[in-house]
Amino acid sequence: MDQDIERTNRTADQLEKIYRSINSRPYTSPVNWLAEREKLISFWVNGSAYNPQFQYDSPPSNWTMELETYLQANRPESYWEQKLFEDAQQRLARFRSIETHDPKQVTELSIERYGAIPDALINSAYELLDETNEQNKNDQHEPISAPEAARILSDALNKIGLARWNVVVEPRMAAKMNVRGAEQKINIQAGAFFSESQLARLLVHEIGTHVFRYVNGQANPLQILRLGLLDYLATEEGLATYHEERYGLLDLKTKRKYALRVIAAFLSLKDSFYEVFTHLTQFTDPEEAFTIVTRVKRGIVDTSQAGADIKDKVYFEGLRKVSEHLNKFPDDYPLLMSGKISLQMLPHVRELRQAGLICEPRYLPDRILDY
Repeated sequence: MDQDIERTNRTADQLEKIYRSINSRPYTSPVNWLAEREKLISFWVNGSAYNPQFQYDSPPSNWTMELETYLQANRPESYWEQKLFEDAQQRLARFRSIETHDPKQVTELSIERYGAIPDALINSAYELLDETNEQNKNDQHEPISAPEAARILSDALNKIGLARWNVVVEPRMAAKMNVRGAEQKINIQAGAFFSESQLARLLVHEIGTHVFRYVNGQANPLQILRLGLLDYLATEEGLATYHEERYGLLDLKTKRKYALRVIAAFLSLKDSFYEVFTHLTQFTDPEEAFTIVTRVKRGIVDTSQAGADIKDKVYFEGLRKVSEHLNKFPDDYPLLMSGKISLQMLPHVRELRQAGLICEPRYLPDRILDY
């Protein structure tokens, strides 16, 4: 058993090093999204259709060579090594689709990774949008800028003993904040502003879930559990959203945003950017509608074409799956926080716990809220 764990850990370290060297985000975020947003909204105001023509930086040549070499040279010998191998295969396919910007390929790969969008999920999303809007709570303090938010997050990480994690303000991001576990880094969108309640929500979501699941995973004898493999993302984002709700930080506006992401992903499978954008403006302002559809059409150049990266459905879908599971099996919560573990992996993780190979999670969201 010890030899198997040692071998799997070496493989996990090798793959994480490769993943760290391949950051796909710069090649899926349009460099001209601000100009295209202004152009589309101008057309929309005047009652004319326009579909953004996105431009992307090109990845360097041979940027996936190390990953290809790994796949050629390795053959899995255990359940966990098989998970690593399959994850590497899926990532390589995604990286190649980024080079092509082919809508069909982007769509097929995202459905393979995240699953189709069931009718029940779409119906639930529309049902939530039909609910009465909650009155926005007035924040009594001035908005918090991106640099100030970075300082607050860095101070919190230092105080809880995670000083190695870096918080960086990035000039080009679709999201206000995200986590790169392999790099031990939190990115904040340059120019973004946060209210105190928004920042508290993101502290629980980004650090209390994404960072803590990574760090807790590192503490286990089987360190593969720090890596997000295959179908982990719905559980990852579902648990993050579950934490927002559990700590009273998930307001109706944010729930509606998650519901709109599901609807945008579904409609984009067959409709153009402008058609989806126009539909979403029935439920939200044009700036947010543009952001949501841009995320769904990520990687596509000519957005008049049908196609979508349906990843964003996992926030709304994951919350429901995680909440339902923990209502039935509350004792699984520590296991889910012991690493980047998916609901599907729980039977195998329970076996690890019986063998004494799972550590109780040291970091839980309560700790970040103390700061």
